[in-house]
Amino acid sequence: DEIRRCLSLCSRPLFVRLLAEQAANWSCHDDPRIDAQDIAALVALAFDRLSADSVHGATLVSHALGYIAASQFGLGDDELLDALSQNEQVMTAFRRRHPDSPPIGRLPYIIWASLRADLSTYLSTRQAIGAEVQDFYHLELRDVAALRLREQVPEAQTHQQLAAMFRARGQD
Repeated sequence: DEIRRCLSLCSRPLFVRLLAEQAANWSCHDDPRIDAQDIAALVALAFDRLSADSVHGATLVSHALGYIAASQFGLGDDELLDALSQNEQVMTAFRRRHPDSPPIGRLPYIIWASLRADLSTYLSTRQAIGAEVQDFYHLELRDVAALRLREQVPEAQTHQQLAAMFRARGQD
């Protein structure tokens, strides 16, 4: 019934796909109530679910999505890991969430791989400038992610952090 109600509000193909993703995550103990009438609200619900402390945490999710949204062509796994690892907020949140992790200066790959798997509905892998990158498969998803990060971090700061990461990579 909830699916039918939502489809009566919006039947665009992207909305239907994202709604199916939400429904696939329901368990028999969940209240299948979706308070979303458009694509942006449905994507925000999904990002909220992933941002929960019991899942990936808001800091990691918002910065990972923000970096991808701020990139021109998407980011490779190594580029995204470098950007996340150079971000003190992300590393502080990681250390708080994983206090028993060895004190390394880089976000472990498994942390990004787990988030990337949960974001698979929203991202696509493609070739860009001779490298494999992760990017949003739809412009509306990019817009929601960019807006979400802008609420926490000024857009100029995100671009500065990416630029610093690419400068550091160029020096290696």
